[in-house]
Amino acid sequence: MTGKRSSVWLVARRCAIILERVRRGPPPSWRDLLEAVEQIVPGAYGRATGRALHRRVANDLARLRKYYAVQVTYSRNAGGYVEEQQGDVGKIDREEVAPP
Repeated sequence: MTGKRSSVWLVARRCAIILERVRRGPPPSWRDLLEAVEQIVPGAYGRATGRALHRRVANDLARLRKYYAVQVTYSRNAGGYVEEQQGDVGKIDREEVAPP
């Protein structure tokens, strides 16, 4: 991985991957979201472990809400994260947010 874990491009790419995974279904756990990101961008969350790692995934979910108005929340009934409101991003493609 190149660059810092919080670079603008890396954050945007992580968010796109997370949203793609949520939309693909079935409802993922936070570990499923982490795995989806790490498969495409190894080391995307740095060396964090445990709670710090969970917090970084949660921060990306918060970024989707704040910057794109996409409401991704955990549903106990569904057993994972679901998209409740699509927001400003009809379709986001992780390739579109890859650095040049």
